[in-house]
Amino acid sequence: MKFSIPRHTDQVIYDAFLELAEAMSTDSYTVKATMLGSERTVVIGEMNSKEADQLEDVLMGPSIFTSRLTLSTHKQHSSSNFNVSVTLFRGGSLPETPDPVWDEIIVSRTDPNSALNHLFKEFEKGFAKLYEKLSLKVTNIPSSEIGLQDLNALHLSTIERFEETAVSAVNKVTEHGVSLADEYRTKREELEQEFKAREKELERNFLHKKDLLSVERSKFDSEKKSFDDLKNTFERRGIHQRLLSEIKNRQENFYLTQRTNRKRIPVTILLFLLMSGLGWFSYEYGQELAQSLKIYTIELGVDGATDMAGGIGRSVPTSFIIYLALRQLLMTVAFLGTALFSIRWMTQWADRHAQAEFRNKEFELDMERAGWLVEATLEWNEKKDGEIPEKLLESLSRGLFEGQRGQVESVQHPADQLASALMGAASSVDLKLGSGGSSVAINPKKLARQKIGEVKSSEA
Repeated sequence: MKFSIPRHTDQVIYDAFLELAEAMSTDSYTVKATMLGSERTVVIGEMNSKEADQLEDVLMGPSIFTSRLTLSTHKQHSSSNFNVSVTLFRGGSLPETPDPVWDEIIVSRTDPNSALNHLFKEFEKGFAKLYEKLSLKVTNIPSSEIGLQDLNALHLSTIERFEETAVSAVNKVTEHGVSLADEYRTKREELEQEFKAREKELERNFLHKKDLLSVERSKFDSEKKSFDDLKNTFERRGIHQRLLSEIKNRQENFYLTQRTNRKRIPVTILLFLLMSGLGWFSYEYGQELAQSLKIYTIELGVDGATDMAGGIGRSVPTSFIIYLALRQLLMTVAFLGTALFSIRWMTQWADRHAQAEFRNKEFELDMERAGWLVEATLEWNEKKDGEIPEKLLESLSRGLFEGQRGQVESVQHPADQLASALMGAASSVDLKLGSGGSSVAINPKKLARQKIGEVKSSEA
């Protein structure tokens, strides 16, 4: 069955459908709503509480938001089922030709039988009330026969609904805006309080962490200083041990460089050649002197009355014998002087080598003493919380690295010593320069004083 009714708000239709469902003694009923502008159909009974409340707020307002509303009832009786559905179509059941004033209700039910008569009677009574409330009109009445007063009433009713809807919408918007403002203000105050509390908590945590960090840094600096001191002590002792090892190695394997040793070779060769030459000349001159003396002795034995001084009439004159003797003596003295100089020169080189080894040993002892002094000073500063007394430090370090370095006597050739002796004995010496008669006077005493002054100035 189809019925046409004037357009009512969702609230009126929804209340009428609920009254019809409650008036019937059915097992269950459902209400389905299809919203305007949406193809979604929702079952109110199957929605969660929040969605049902929101949809109920929409349906209970003075507005029209549904395009279709369906009430379905169900009753199980013996072997028969009682099913009735009432569906409201906004603008009619034909969506291509909607009516702007009238809505359409379609009722569908199962075929009646004797077992379900009482249920149909209940439905008819409830539907009669719905008919009376909604002013139902049968669809076979032509719309042209509707009175002018009815149309005017519908028009005024529609305007009133629109006004109520507008006022309700404005009120709801205002209330919603006020509610949002209050909620925003409350939320803002809560957030500000939470932010301040969080800020204070973070500040306390920061100060606490800062204090902990300060303590940890102080501890770290102390441990770092201790570690650095241990590291410096370890490295210092390591360097000290390496120096001592190097010094001991130099003592055990003391040698000069090849460059220094090569400097001795020319002098050694020259001395060897000089000694060889002087020895050869001395030997040859000795042989010649021996032969001459032999001849001279034979002749002296034959003619004893010959003048011994002049050697007149002999094959080997006496003056020649004297010359040979002086020459032999000179070569012998030169050879012995050169040999003595070589021996002293070699001895001086050995003395320098020994003194170098002695200074090396002395340096090792000074290093041992200096290392002990450094350790004692550091331990004093650490244990006594102050510097070691200067006088104590001076007494402990006295003579440190101030070894006695003896002066090696310079080696002079016997000819130089003879010349020095002659120069020292004579008050002055005149040296002839060339054949022109020019000469130079040398005063040994003045030279000695001048040499002493030069030595003092160089030492200063």
